[in-house]
Amino acid sequence: MDNQLFLVHHRISDKRIAETYNWVPNTLLYDGGNMPEINTKVVQISDSASEGTARNHSIFIDRPESKDGTDKGPMGGEYFLMGLGGCFMSNLLAAIRARKTAVSGIKVEVSGSIAENPTRFSAVSLKVSGNYSDKEQMIKLMTIAERGCLVANSIKDAIQLTFTVI
Repeated sequence: MDNQLFLVHHRISDKRIAETYNWVPNTLLYDGGNMPEINTKVVQISDSASEGTARNHSIFIDRPESKDGTDKGPMGGEYFLMGLGGCFMSNLLAAIRARKTAVSGIKVEVSGSIAENPTRFSAVSLKVSGNYSDKEQMIKLMTIAERGCLVANSIKDAIQLTFTVI
C-alpha cells in the first residue's frame, strides 16, 4: 500500500500504473475507500426563488423584496449562518448529553460581517447563552462542539470565527 500513496488525490494518467493496480486511467483516487458525502439539491421554482432538499427535508431560498425577490425564504447567506449555528448546536447538544451535564435552554446567535470585492463573509461570531452553572464547563463543551462542527472546520481557515459564551 505504501507505494500507492503517491497517487492519493492525484489523477492517474500513466496507463501502466493504472493497469498494475487495476485502476481506471484518468480517474481521481481517494486512499481509504469511499469518501463520505453529504448531498443536497437546489431547484429553481420562480424568477427569484429556489427549493432546497436534503434527505426528506425541504426549504425555500429567496431574496427579500428589497433585493428584487419575493421573500419566499431566507437568502443563501442567511442559511449559511444558520447552517453553521445548527451544526455547532448539534455538536454542543451531543457533548452536553454525552457528559450528562446540567445545561439547558441553549441559544446560539450567529452574526456575519460582510466584506466586498467579492462579497463574502469576512468574520462570523457565535454567541452562546443558556442555563448552566459552571462557565468553565460550558467553555469546554463549546470547544468540543467547535472541533466537531463540520461547517466550522470547513471555513475556519477562510473566515474569522469567534465563539463566545454569554
